[in-house]
Formats: sequence, C-alpha cells, structure tokens
Amino acid sequence: MGEGLEQDSSRRRRAFKPKTRTGCITCRIRRIKCDEGKPSCHKCTSTGRKCDGYIVATNDRKGQPTKELTPTLNNAVLDPALPQMAVVPFQGTKSEQRAFHYFQQETVPQICGFYRSQFWFQSVLQACHHNPAIRHAAIALGALHEQYGSAAPPTAMTKHREDLIAGGFALQQYNKAIHALVEPAAGTLRKPQQRVDVALITCILFACFDALRGHLGTVFDHIDGGVKILSEIQSKNADSTSNSTLYAPISTLQVLFTRLDIQGSAMLGSRHLGLIPKSNRGPVAENLKIPIIFRGFEEARDLQDSIYRCWHHDFRRSLTNLAELPWFSTEDGNSTFTSEENLRDLRVKYTEKIQDWSDAYERFLVANPEKRNLPTDHMLQLWRVYILMHADLDHAAAIEDDTTWDQYTPRFKEMTSHASAVIASASSITRTKPIFSLDTHIISPLYFAASRCRHPIVRREAIACLFTANRQEGLWESRTIARVATRVMEIEEDGIDILIDGTEIPGWKRISDVHPVLDSDGRRAVIHYNLKPMVDGSGPVTVVKEMMEW
Repeated sequence: MGEGLEQDSSRRRRAFKPKTRTGCITCRIRRIKCDEGKPSCHKCTSTGRKCDGYIVATNDRKGQPTKELTPTLNNAVLDPALPQMAVVPFQGTKSEQRAFHYFQQETVPQICGFYRSQFWFQSVLQACHHNPAIRHAAIALGALHEQYGSAAPPTAMTKHREDLIAGGFALQQYNKAIHALVEPAAGTLRKPQQRVDVALITCILFACFDALRGHLGTVFDHIDGGVKILSEIQSKNADSTSNSTLYAPISTLQVLFTRLDIQGSAMLGSRHLGLIPKSNRGPVAENLKIPIIFRGFEEARDLQDSIYRCWHHDFRRSLTNLAELPWFSTEDGNSTFTSEENLRDLRVKYTEKIQDWSDAYERFLVANPEKRNLPTDHMLQLWRVYILMHADLDHAAAIEDDTTWDQYTPRFKEMTSHASAVIASASSITRTKPIFSLDTHIISPLYFAASRCRHPIVRREAIACLFTANRQEGLWESRTIARVATRVMEIEEDGIDILIDGTEIPGWKRISDVHPVLDSDGRRAVIHYNLKPMVDGSGPVTVVKEMMEW
C-alpha cells in the first residue's frame, strides 16, 4: 500500500502553464496552437479555412482586466444561442481604430435593432479584417454615426454638412472604400473584378452611410445597384460562387436587399419592386411554412417578414397587372376569376397565414412567459396588426373610397399602443441621441396609422409617437415623417368644423397618395400630396407640391 503511494508520488507531473489567451478566433475554437500570423495565420490558410482574426483587449493599461466587448441589447432576456460579436482588430491610424471601434460597439447593435444578426455581428466584422473596401466603408459609417449621435438636432445636422462639405474624415473613408472597389491594385493596371458578396456588402454599408447623412436619392442608387446584381444571379438560378468562400451567404444578402427594395417601393409609390420572389403557379404565400411553435424572436420575426414580403409582392402584382397571375389563369391565358375574386382569394390565404403565425407565436410566449411585453414582443405584435390590416382590407374598394379605412380605428389604436411601449423602452437613449437601424421597425407602421387613420385622437397619438421616437430606420427618419403626416392631417382637416371620429372627413377631401421627389445631392425633396376629384368625382386629381428639408 505504502509502496504504491510512493510510486504515484514519484511520477513526473506535467508542469502547470496558463492557457494562452492569444491566437486567432478560428484556432481557439479548434483548440489548436495558433502561429499568430498577420493578417491571417498559416494554420488556417494552409488548410483552406478562413482566419477570423484576433481578439484583443480594449484597455491598454497594464494590471487591469480586459473589458469584454459585448453590446447592450434592447431586450432584457438574451438567447444564448444567438450569435456573439466577432471582435476583429486591424492595423490602422488612431482615427480609423476609433471609428471602427465605434462601428463595432455602437453602430452594429443599433443597425440590428431588436435582433442579433449573424450578418452584422459576425460576417461584416470578419469581412472588414480581410477586405479593404468593406473595412473603409465600415470606418466611414462608424465615424459618421458617432458624429450623428454626438449632438441633438439641428446641431448634428449642421455638423454633418460641415464635415461632408469640407471633405472630413468620414467622407474620406467613404471615398477610400470606393477607390478600393474600382481602382487597380498597386503595381497592376487591371481593374479588380470584385466578388459578388464584396459588392453587395459595400452597397449596404454605402446605403447606411447616405441614409444617415440624409442623401436619400443616393441611397436609392445603392439599393438599385444591389438589386440589379441579385436579379442577375436570380435569373441564372445559381449563386455566382460557392457560399463557403463568401463573407455572407447570397440568401442572407437577398433577404437584406429585399427589405430595402420594399422600403424603397413603400416610400416611392411609383417605384417597382426589383426582387421578385420565386413562385410556380400559385401565390408566393403557398411556399411559406409556419411551424407549430417558434424557437425564438428571430424565427418569429423572419417568418413575419417573409409573410409581409410575399404579401407585398402578390397584392401589388394583382392590383397592377392581373394578367400576370398564373394561378388564376387557364392555359390559354384567360382568367378564370374576376379581379374581385382574385383579391378575395389572396385575402383568405394571407389571413390564414397570419393566423398560423399568431398561433405559433402565442405558443412561444406561453412557453417563455418572461419574454412577454419585452420591446421585441411589442414590435412583433405591432407588425402582426399592421400586416393583418393589409391582408384583411378590400384594397380594390379602398382605392375607390378612402373611407374604407375608418373601420380599422381600433386596429390603429392597438398599433399606436405597441409603438408607444417600444419608444418608452428606449427613451433614456433617445433623449440624448437618435437611434439608427437598417430595417423598419415602428416608423413605417406609425406613418401608416397617422396617414390612414382619421380619428383625431388616435391620429395625433401616432404623430406624437413619430416626433418622440427620435430614430432613423433605413430610409425613414421619424421626425421628418412626422412633419409629412402632420401636413397631410392639416390638409384633410382644413375646413372641418366638428371632428369627432374622423368619419366627418369626406372621401374626396382625403389625401390619396404622398409622393416625394428626392434631391439626389441633398437633404430635401418636393412632396406631392394627391387629392381626388371633388364631390361628384369629376375633374383631375389635385396635386399639392411643397418643398421639405431635413
């Protein structure tokens, strides 16, 4: 017994050494020693893997613990399965490092809005490490965003103009990104053939940059450029390269540009959708599969987003060109339904889809009661009502008679209530600086309520929410949109002595369409307010034109 103990104690023990905290992210995940080559380690590149960069401390003072770079989210409950932020440093000037750090810590979480997007939290940041065009575009956006959030309007807007006119740091980085895309590399004369994913990611970053500085005309140029690239890929029915070699999958980029495409068409009524969902001989909705229960907010949002995108496509096409509806036509091209039957069938299909979504979402909330009434919950409920109203409405009747919207006053009230809860959750942030995100969350539905609801109290609540929100969501800036909605209300209510529930405003006096004509080089537009013919329905449409700056 004693001898055995002596033998055990005499065995050679492995010397204790602390685990290394250096090495690239990929090697640390694989649990192998990294050779720490820059910019990419040899262990990754020699095996065909993508080196995801290095994690570094953000506090340079010795003896103090490293502060982990984890952005603050808008929800109190964080799903551990959601993607964590990839921290990707690079060699650059102090100004570049500062702007890129701001992009990582502030811009990316805000752009994502209520969700942790793998595209922003990982793909874009890792692409910045490898590609100079994407890196300079990200630095430009971070620098502009920091400036944008440093002072309350109109001071921030003044700083924007001064910086951009003088060719300040943000604009210099923007131009460097363009230069990296189009100019030949050093020592060569041939212009670079950019990869599809690089072109699309820079398009998104450029669109964010120009949206943030208010150049909406230029934003549409970026959106249209990305849509054109994706349309060509879609027409070939194949990706231009393997997804394993891309910074982001083509499917992810397609979803992002489809959302931007719809944003653009919603803002400019005359603009046609560029990205058309694929369908055989049925409505696009038939391809949507709703699960019994959602696994999280992300899945619920993605399916809700898909329903809205498909609805937008199917209804818009049915209202503009019924001859293009193959699922309602015979082989000889003759429609087997009237236009009213076409639209009625679509209303039934989409109402059923939304109900399926609502059932799956309610089961998710019952299983996760701690997530009920979070900001994301209110946002999803807001969009549920918003989409349901669009699907349920008799659009053909609404085109002829705008008073059709009056029956939805309780729905408008419900939307405003959910939006108020979302705004209240971020009030401590928006009191000091505006919020910027790429996707539409509350502004578009609130403008819809403010322009379509004629109930004086509910309408003013929606406009008040827009003024209070202090946020920009893609193309939509809340306070500018609030001014447009206020002007629509003033035109419609002018001359109405008694206003109780909004039904007192006759159909001919209601604004049927608001169409902005954007200035491509500045923060201004000519707003066209279209009024229908007078009481008897005769005469041309009256157009009220007004210049607006923001």
